[in-house]
Amino acid sequence: WPVRTIDLGAIGLHRFEVTMPSTGSDPQCAILCYSEVPAFASAWNPSNRKKVRMADAYLRSSATVGFRGCRYVHVLTPRGHQPATLRVYRAEYPFEWKALSEQLTEEERVLVDACKANLVACVDGGVVDTCWRERVQWTG
Repeated sequence: WPVRTIDLGAIGLHRFEVTMPSTGSDPQCAILCYSEVPAFASAWNPSNRKKVRMADAYLRSSATVGFRGCRYVHVLTPRGHQPATLRVYRAEYPFEWKALSEQLTEEERVLVDACKANLVACVDGGVVDTCWRERVQWTG
């Protein structure tokens, strides 16, 4: 199956509206796989991903999905089928960041920016330890 990878720009809690093309009697389908790396094959290599399910959604019709954090969504469509279209929504908690001292070095600024991005990814109504663990326990 050909894979189309979409970079969502940052790890976060995304919701996807997936529209499946209608082609009469020929059923269309698509598989969505979420990951934190751009190469689909590399998403399943690390030993800590052995327990992560391969597919996050198997669709035979249009649907709204989005259950755990990711940066990349890999869309698999059978060869010869029209690809599904995705509309992506990202919701973020409206943090009001305080200005930091102008004394930060470039390294410190990069570190602070990474911490902010991580916090944004891990807040979904409350702070959780990762951007997907708390949601996964409820969705399977």
